[in-house]
Amino acid sequence: MAKLGVLVYPRKLKERATAAPYFDNFAYRGLRAVIGEVDKRNHAVRYIAPHQIDECDFVLVSLTSAWDILSLIHYVPIRRRAKIIAGGQGLVNPRPFMQYLDLAVFGRAEGQINELIDGGRGANVLDVEKDPAAEGNYEYRQAQYLLGDEADTGCIRKCFFCGYGWTHRSLNRGGNYQASDDALYSSSEQFLSELRLTENVHYSAGLDGWSEASRRSVGKPFSNTSLVEKLKTLTEDAAARGWARLSLKLYMIHAYPWEKPLADYTGEMARALADLDGKLSSGRLVIFFKATPFCPEPMTPMARCLPCFDDAWRTMLKNQWLVYQGSHVEARIHMTVPSAAELAHMVFFRRAGREESSVAEMMSRPKYLSLTAGLKLAALSVRGVLGRLTDAAPWSGLRVPGLNPERVASQMGWTY
Repeated sequence: MAKLGVLVYPRKLKERATAAPYFDNFAYRGLRAVIGEVDKRNHAVRYIAPHQIDECDFVLVSLTSAWDILSLIHYVPIRRRAKIIAGGQGLVNPRPFMQYLDLAVFGRAEGQINELIDGGRGANVLDVEKDPAAEGNYEYRQAQYLLGDEADTGCIRKCFFCGYGWTHRSLNRGGNYQASDDALYSSSEQFLSELRLTENVHYSAGLDGWSEASRRSVGKPFSNTSLVEKLKTLTEDAAARGWARLSLKLYMIHAYPWEKPLADYTGEMARALADLDGKLSSGRLVIFFKATPFCPEPMTPMARCLPCFDDAWRTMLKNQWLVYQGSHVEARIHMTVPSAAELAHMVFFRRAGREESSVAEMMSRPKYLSLTAGLKLAALSVRGVLGRLTDAAPWSGLRVPGLNPERVASQMGWTY
């Protein structure tokens, strides 16, 4: 009988923003599905803390973000008896931290855990013992069936920057795209163009570009005219329902390779909102823009595009926090704009090679993490990390069968 542990950190190096940062507060839909499929007649499963790792034969670890990877590096010993099985949406390039895992499972893993325990290795599994230099070719496994309340997988839009859209194909064609749960806003992120009001006064949607030109350039051709008309319809619908206000959280991406942190960067959006305000005779719309810097995601058409490690973007957006305020419309930028150092962390675990393993270990140390964002960026710059990340190519060992991001990249004039 194999002993399986599910690793739960007593304290992550940094937790996602939430009022209740506990393991059970997050969906972990894939991980929970895998746990549920373990053959309990032949294997025992329990949740463990890091000091209990070697009490197990196998330890399951879910990686969603760069912070999950840093926690893995910090808590998992290099010398260990247990085999670490890592998976999750954040696992797209294991090269800089391979000494902390034994099996890297790419993509969906439903129906696979018992095979892994018994020694089977699918096309989506990197076995570090057999391929210590990550020189093989692997597939990003697609959904075999839907889990829980999933309506579908993948995203029909295929925005050029989106890692999820280019790594997950649709399973239930004609189904609805479904993203992760959001406790305050609507139960799933939606396309703004298709948003419909229900009983909730809070909604979230992706807009992903401050200008019409940028949205068009990333495969999201939502014009300013269409934006104004959509927001007008939503606001008037909310007013007709007797709501005091309609609250929208709009996800935005800044610092695309063709953009500059100009003083009037949010001006086009402000003018569109002023146009909207003038067309409203009732209702109130409050918009919170959640600003995130462009990060080149592997396996997308923009995988080789250049990130910008310049905190001038963060300063500019904080200075322009009040985008617009009028009679019926108010729009603000959420003040938690990621720093250039946080962007560097994200790009690092998407592009860095095995030769950067010592940098990955340094980044997981509490002394480094206690530094200000500016000092973290300086530490990475002094070691030449930022330059290497800018020049580095994404890992070529992982692909999604049937999708051709290089074709779109060629059409847009981007290197792939």
